[in-house]
Parts: sequence; structure tokens; C-alpha cells
Amino acid sequence: MWAYLIHSSICLLVLLTFYALLLEKAPLHRFNRFFLLGAILLSIIIPLVTITEIVPPGPQENPLLDTALSQTVSKAVPERTWEQRLPDLLWIPYLLGTVLFALKFLWNLATMLYTIKSGHKLPFRKFTHVLLPRQVAPHTFFRYIFFDQQRYRSKTIPKEIFWHEEAHALQKHSVDILLMEVLQLLFWFHPLIYITKRFVRLNHEFLADRAVLDKGADTSIYQEILLACVSNAKEPSLANAITFSSIKKRFKIMKTANNKKTSWLRCLLLLPLTAVLFISFSNKQLVHQPASPAQISEYNTLAKKYNGQDPKNLHILKKEVDRMQYLYALMTTEQREAAETFPQLPPAPEAPVPPGIAKDPSGIPSAPPAPTAPKRISTENVHRFIGPIIPPKPNPDPLEYIREMAEKGAIFQIGPHTYKAEEVIELFKKSTNAPTIDVSNFPRVQIGGC
Repeated sequence: MWAYLIHSSICLLVLLTFYALLLEKAPLHRFNRFFLLGAILLSIIIPLVTITEIVPPGPQENPLLDTALSQTVSKAVPERTWEQRLPDLLWIPYLLGTVLFALKFLWNLATMLYTIKSGHKLPFRKFTHVLLPRQVAPHTFFRYIFFDQQRYRSKTIPKEIFWHEEAHALQKHSVDILLMEVLQLLFWFHPLIYITKRFVRLNHEFLADRAVLDKGADTSIYQEILLACVSNAKEPSLANAITFSSIKKRFKIMKTANNKKTSWLRCLLLLPLTAVLFISFSNKQLVHQPASPAQISEYNTLAKKYNGQDPKNLHILKKEVDRMQYLYALMTTEQREAAETFPQLPPAPEAPVPPGIAKDPSGIPSAPPAPTAPKRISTENVHRFIGPIIPPKPNPDPLEYIREMAEKGAIFQIGPHTYKAEEVIELFKKSTNAPTIDVSNFPRVQIGGC
């Protein structure tokens, strides 16, 4: 969970930085509107994406292991300490904050609906003008546009202000605001959500200003009107309103040259940036490449050859058995079930003892009476195959499972270091997590999570 939040936050921070540096001042305000909403969506999705990479099996892979290559063995976990319980306890303040923000959101929504119901409503084309008996800054909520009743009746509100608020209503900016309020409700602890919310609201004002100027309004006159209409009163949180905090940047954007070619070139930089984010913060999954039909056919030919020989008179070539093992390692479980059974080859004969050397009951050979050079024996085509090296069946008791594998000659590794069975057992006893046991390269056993 923590890793997901960190990766998601980094993705959102990178996208918002890109917006602030290259896109905010560009004249592509409609594109920017969807970019800001898409940035949040991408930051949520990217850490959840899994990229699958098909790779051939490594040379150290055990070809005869038909069971799962790795397994997690659970064991009794002692009572957790205060530090270990802390992540669970953090859910309490999160849920409390979520409830408080939900109540605030519902209160603001109820207040807005009550204002619409109690105000004097005048239908006007596709909109409804709501006249309020108090001094308010003009603001919009969906198709409802709120005005000061006294100024509205006296017809002192410039037409540019009507155009501005109508642009908010026509472009349905209230949908974006409600969406950001819901995200703030869920991620109230995340500072980047508040930054994104401010960017979204400011971009709405850029869009409305551009709509007014496109209707033929003079830029200088329109700016003077905005300054005259700015109110320091607190506007409703769910509405689009004219405020002083954004006026300076809006004036600067109005005077920015409209070079769309340069702006679209900036937008193209999003493609490599998004690709880098996907590669860097998505999950990676390695999948072994299955054997091809030609390789399965080659394996079947070799397997039939050895399965068809007389067990008492086998002729074994090392290179053919090595090739069989390699091809068998490439196969999936389904391919192995459909293919020829892997030949049951006998163990290699013991190496001959030179003349004059005898073994005592302890198994230690006695010294010869005189050193004699043993006869060289060619083993070039002798395959010392002692059968499949398969670990013991999984045991629900991990300590007992370690002992059983140790009896079969297992070599235990934690990272690059080798440990004895007794040392691994002690680490298991001290570990507060559930260690993992990877037997894919048995007799080498990789221990994780200690």
C-alpha cells in the first residue's frame, strides 16, 4: 500500500510539474482541462499496471520440477509490536478525516441547492439566473448563474460578465469541480490533490476568459471590468466565481501570443514522458517462453529413443540427455503432460577403485602398498545422471520442511550467502514475517523474507 502511494504520488508530481512548466501558459486550455483530469487518472492506474516480459528459462533451472517453482510457507507469527501495528492504526485517522470531508462536501452541496431553491429564479435561454438579496460575486453552478439582485435589477452588470459565466455553464465546469471534491474527500491527506484542484479551477477561468475574448470583447476593457467585479467575499466552494487570487495570472495569459504550433510540440513531449512513467513505476512480471513445436518434436524423438531401449542394456550419450533436459525445461506444464515421459535413466556406476585400495568398514579407503598410476577412464560420452533432483513434498511446518530438505542435501542461500540448516531454522524462529522458500533450483534453496 505504501509503495503504491509513493509511486502514484511521484507520477502525479511529474505530470503536474510538466503542466506548470510547459502547458499552463500555452493557449490550449481545452487540452489542459482534460490533461489535468487525465494526470490524476494516470497516476492512479500506472502503479497498478503489470508489464509481462517473456524470457527463456535460465541455465540453472531444474527441468524436472513439475510442481510450483516457488511457494510461501506460513508459520505462526508472534504477537506484533506497537511499531508493527502502526500501519493498521493509521486507518483510524484516515477514516475519521474522510468522514469529516464527506460531511463538509454534503453540507456545501445542500447549501448550494438551498440557495437555488430560495433565490429568485429567472429563465434565460439555456440558463437560469438566480438573484440573491445580498452582495455576491457572480458565480455558476451547472446551468444556474448567481447574481447580486440589486446590480442585476439596475442593469449595471456588464455583458462581458454574463458571457464569462455562461461559458462556465456551457462547458460544464461544475462537473470537474464535483469530481475534484470527491477526490479531495478520498485523498484529503494528499497535498498534490489540492494543487491539482487549484490548477483545474484556474484553467476554467482561462477557458471562460478566452470565450469572452472570442466574442469580440476588447482585452483592456474586459480586464478593467474584471477588476471592478472582483469580490473578496468567500465564494461557494462548488461554484465558479471571479476572485482576486487568480486575476494577475489571467491577465498575463490573455496577453500571451497564441502560438499553437509551439504548444502542440510541447504536448508531444507527453508521449515519451508517459512511456517513462509506465516503464519506471508499473509492475514487472517475467514469464518463461514456452517450447516451440519443433523443440517439442525434438524432445519427443530423444525421449522415445531412451524409453524404447532395454533398461538392462542402455546406451546413454551425455550430450543427448543434456539436450533432453534443456528442452524439457522450456516446456510448460501442459506441454510436459502432452509430451513423452522423461526417461527413467539409472544412476551412473561408481567410479572404479584402483587395484590395491580397499575400503574399511568406516568407508575410508586405506592407503595402497605402493603408489601406482590408475588407468585413465574416458567419461566423454558417459552421462552421470542420477535421476530427477526433486525436493521433498511441501510441509505445512516450515522448520520440519527445512530439515527434510537438509537430509536430501539442500544448500540454503539468503541472497548471495550460504547458510546451514540450523542457522536457517534459527532465522525462521526469530523472523516476524512469513519467510518464502524458493525450490526452483533445488538442491539450492533460496530463502526470502528473513
